Amino acid sequence: PKLSRLNSTEWQKIIKSTEAEVEKIAKELLEIYAKRAMVSWYSFFWDEKKESLFKSSFAYRYTLDQEGAIKEILADMELIKPMDRLLVWDVWFGKTEVAMNAIYRSFINGRQSAFISPLVILAYEHYDSLSKRFAEFWVRIEVMSRITTAKEEKSILERLKKWEIDCIIWTHRLLSEDVRFKNLWLVVIDEEHRFWVMDKEKLNRMRANIDILSLSATPIPRSLNFALNGIKDISIIATPPPRKQPIKTMVSKWNDEQIAQAIKKEFERWWQVLFIHNRVATIEHTKHYLEKLLGKKTRITITHGQMNWLEVENRIIGFKNQKYDILLSTTVIENGVNFFNANTIIIDDADTFWLWQLHQLRWRVGRWATEWYCYLVYRKENVADDAKKRLITIVNNTHLWAWFEIAMRDLEIRWAWDILWIKQSWKSKETWISLYLKLLEEKVEELKTWLKHVNLNCQIELNISYYISEDFFSSEADKLHFFRNIESIETLEDLDFAYKTFMEWNDKLPQEFENLFSLLKSRIMLSAYWVNSLKKVWQSYIFEFDKNTSVEKIREFLDVFDKWKDFALITVHKIKAETKLFKSDLDFLKTILKK
Repeated sequence: PKLSRLNSTEWQKIIKSTEAEVEKIAKELLEIYAKRAMVSWYSFFWDEKKESLFKSSFAYRYTLDQEGAIKEILADMELIKPMDRLLVWDVWFGKTEVAMNAIYRSFINGRQSAFISPLVILAYEHYDSLSKRFAEFWVRIEVMSRITTAKEEKSILERLKKWEIDCIIWTHRLLSEDVRFKNLWLVVIDEEHRFWVMDKEKLNRMRANIDILSLSATPIPRSLNFALNGIKDISIIATPPPRKQPIKTMVSKWNDEQIAQAIKKEFERWWQVLFIHNRVATIEHTKHYLEKLLGKKTRITITHGQMNWLEVENRIIGFKNQKYDILLSTTVIENGVNFFNANTIIIDDADTFWLWQLHQLRWRVGRWATEWYCYLVYRKENVADDAKKRLITIVNNTHLWAWFEIAMRDLEIRWAWDILWIKQSWKSKETWISLYLKLLEEKVEELKTWLKHVNLNCQIELNISYYISEDFFSSEADKLHFFRNIESIETLEDLDFAYKTFMEWNDKLPQEFENLFSLLKSRIMLSAYWVNSLKKVWQSYIFEFDKNTSVEKIREFLDVFDKWKDFALITVHKIKAETKLFKSDLDFLKTILKK
């Protein structure tokens, strides 16, 4: 960014614009956070014997980061609020194994799970991995995608409803209206930023009432992670597996002799080559050019996104089985598909790729203990400044823990908010990234404080007795302490903990005690939708919303609490339900809590 004087009008405008942008991002994040905080959710239990057996059956030793991520994810699953955790990892760092620990816990708890992939090829890679890993544990795995036949799809959907499938792996088809599960409680999403906008919106709606584990190989800098502390739950796998070799990365202008030499060198060692050309219109021409350069006997196969997916799958399998010498492909293979018999990748027109694409692609090749090569080739005489920065960054960061440096550089060049599911493109390019993240951190903390004070003020005035006899307490001080603690509770998680604690202390709690906890639970849930008060007025129950409540928020309230369409709108910020529909005020309250 260009420099401005700190006391100049221009700098003040930049700061004002950046603060407005940061506030918008923080509010969107807090919106998701608030929805999750108000939901009472199923808590997955821990089975030490079964889970220890599953971990010990893994063929390798977990890295420290893998152990840490598994611990954080499983701890989330034990809470009574829905999990919404982002697992950030670098290529080859073992994220699928971490996700499988969550899937296995879901299975031993008698719950279904789903694994969503943005690409058909990747879905089948995951199916292969999960089928092998769970083979000894009786987990019923199935895969479905756009290449599944209509007959197979019908059978899979029926088996899902009957709970004859424990874990389903598929693409965005999961988000269709006709998909029904018997008891889906966990969804694992791979590379969510690659989904279409409408799919992302559906996934965001799921976040309020289901456990979500998102996986992303687009790394988040530690400074951004810190700025989102308490709002976005993030686990990071930054430790490379043992014996993993760095990849030698070189950048140069296109040169026939150099390209031919690099490819032939691999052929002499009986290795294959991955060649990335990201233009479908000219990919056939590139194939003919390579055949001319290397000889007609060179076996080259092509894959790209406009081909039939079954054909793409067959060609990739053929390449993996060494039927071809070169796989000439677009970026259709950039995520998840690994080629162990290819030790060199050549990326044509590398100046047109984003940093995260280049980083992902260069790790698609190679085995554990061998040297790997990545050639970044450009053709233009004058490469754009941003493209030069990307190429310099990727060449200078080839070590195994380089992804954080790449992430920070990528943020400065591109600003990838898409991995946090925010419709955002960084406009404030005049602001240094460190200042931007500092402003974001401050705004998140400010809004969290504001949310705490504003959102927990719902007053409930119903004819429900919650008077607890003096005999229940050992002293007046004990009673005062009890009510102070109860009134200070702000989350369903804390309320549930308090309830369980009192249940342990007392064999049988009076009905008034149960009523009190129902009232407190209702207050927390209704406050999340900005309901200021719930009162019984004549023959109606009246919900009155805060005057700043949006129409969208009220619509969400109705979606959750009025599934049977019993409520009626009085004004924009007032909704009523007729008392005759319920046996009593307590029955009305319990009906709300069930919904």
